[in-house]
Amino acid sequence: MVNVSSILTMSTNNFLNNNTMQYILTCPNGKKIDMSHDILLQMENKITRQDVLDRIEFYKLTNK
Repeated sequence: MVNVSSILTMSTNNFLNNNTMQYILTCPNGKKIDMSHDILLQMENKITRQDVLDRIEFYKLTNK
């Protein structure tokens, strides 16, 4: 089992009093992928946690 919190970096930005949250996956080659959309879909129960983990694994494997 992969612990998502150890893979994704969460950051908040305050741009003109509009708080935004980003979940960033840093791949082995240093590429950063914004996973915020996927996390939001999971929070809305539109996809499962396993779907998110599968996408993370895919990105990690294809960005070595």
